[in-house]
Amino acid sequence: MKRTRQHSHKDLEKETGQSGGGLAQAIVETVREPVLILSGELRIKLANRSFYRTFQVSPEETENRLLYEVGNHQWDIPKLRELLEDILPRNEQFHDFEVEHDFPNIGRRTMLINARRLRQREPATELILLAIEDITERKRMMKSLVRQAARERKLKESLERQVAELDAFTHSVAHDLKEPLRAIAAFSQFVLEDYADRLDEQGREYLLKVAGAAVRMKTLIDDLLTLSRASRQPAPPSRVDVGRLVREVTEEMGPTIDANGATVEVQKRLPDVLAESSQVKQIFADLLGNALKFNDGKRPSVKIGVRATEGGMATFCVQDNGIGIDPQYHERIFGIFQRLHRREEYEGTGTGLAIVKRLVEIFGGRTWVESELGAGATFLFTLPLWTEATASTKRKAA
Repeated sequence: MKRTRQHSHKDLEKETGQSGGGLAQAIVETVREPVLILSGELRIKLANRSFYRTFQVSPEETENRLLYEVGNHQWDIPKLRELLEDILPRNEQFHDFEVEHDFPNIGRRTMLINARRLRQREPATELILLAIEDITERKRMMKSLVRQAARERKLKESLERQVAELDAFTHSVAHDLKEPLRAIAAFSQFVLEDYADRLDEQGREYLLKVAGAAVRMKTLIDDLLTLSRASRQPAPPSRVDVGRLVREVTEEMGPTIDANGATVEVQKRLPDVLAESSQVKQIFADLLGNALKFNDGKRPSVKIGVRATEGGMATFCVQDNGIGIDPQYHERIFGIFQRLHRREEYEGTGTGLAIVKRLVEIFGGRTWVESELGAGATFLFTLPLWTEATASTKRKAA
């Protein structure tokens, strides 16, 4: 039977060409963190270059000295004494023992210390391997990150309060503004009806303009409130049946569609999305309304469908045969109060497409237009597709 060969220190010396001490020194020197090898009596038998460099001590004042005496007694730390004299003798090792101390040469440092007892055949040769990691900078960065997170949290809370206050103020002002506007419009109508025989043609024209201006102002206030609501995060997104919503929109806008002699063609199958139903409905209503409005007198023809479903997003499109848009204005039209035509030509406040863009962005989508002047327009926007996986992810995030 073959006997298994047992390696001894002499075997290692023959195979490596080094003494056991030389081999240990070579191993210790490869470690980037400070490392010490101590005797059972806590005298330093070996230290690597990282130890000398980190703690700014020399080999002459380190080797064969009691650990607590090294570097003007800078390692005479009560917590470290407890670790080496009380805890380690009862355990073979310990990990990540944190020590914070003011070192004379390098200032205050936070160290993680790992130690292991190396049992030898004879107790007199017992060794302790001590690995030291300077985590001062890491701790500083962590504290800085915690402070930064706290500042950001307070800022977020402050902004949320300000937004809530501004929202309440906006609605209060809007309500207060609409009351006199309604009175102006109503009394203008009363004068036109009850005192028409006392007014000349110019007087009646002026009153009609007053009433019309009041109605436009009320519409503008309503649109601004809608845009304000669109700028806030909606309720948690859920599964939205886009096909059903589009049918509702076309039914509700039926009188306008009929009045324009328009045809609206809707793709039979539209994918479900992960969004908020009332806001998705408003997107389609605003785009359909624009498609019916901006035409050059011919019968409007509108097509609503989905162009692509990829990358977890669905690309919807609303195509019309209207007046079209010059490419130089493709970005501008999505800004608030941006109008390319006089009010006398096409009514509106210039907020519809800004609302559409904002609503789409809330759900992580984007909006754009493909059009040439006189060749109709196709408005496109993306929304996240609903799937079991996305729904599960949203539930976990909530």
